[in-house]
Amino acid sequence: MLVQADMVQRERQLLQELRDLLPNRVERPCPVVVDNLQRRSQIEEEIKRVQAQFESVATRLRQGTGWGSDEADKANDLVERTKALTLRQHLVQKRQQLEYARARLDQGLDGTCEVCGQQIDPARLEAIIGTTRCLTCQRRLEQGNRRRLRA
Repeated sequence: MLVQADMVQRERQLLQELRDLLPNRVERPCPVVVDNLQRRSQIEEEIKRVQAQFESVATRLRQGTGWGSDEADKANDLVERTKALTLRQHLVQKRQQLEYARARLDQGLDGTCEVCGQQIDPARLEAIIGTTRCLTCQRRLEQGNRRRLRA
């Protein structure tokens, strides 16, 4: 399992590779797709929701399960703890993504793909709060990740 800093660095590297593949990148922000106040409210609410989930998982991890009395109980406890740690890591990454999206909103870049600079489909912005990539660039990023995992 990669440490968080390695994952962030790898994602930045992949983003740069995607940028290099797209020669017609637009450097100017596109018109705001959804009202800034509404988008900010959506992002803030999602940050609160993610934070509440994080705190719930952190509490569950602190409390532990007491390590069962037999091998099966111990194995089950270990599996549950591993799942909780994985969920906690996912929530940390989700919060960072939302905070990044909020910063892009402050810069006037909300609704603009961070890779190609094109406008992100309003339906995608509505469905995936905090997204900073258009569907095409997100697919390319995920396909690159899948290829690397298979290699």
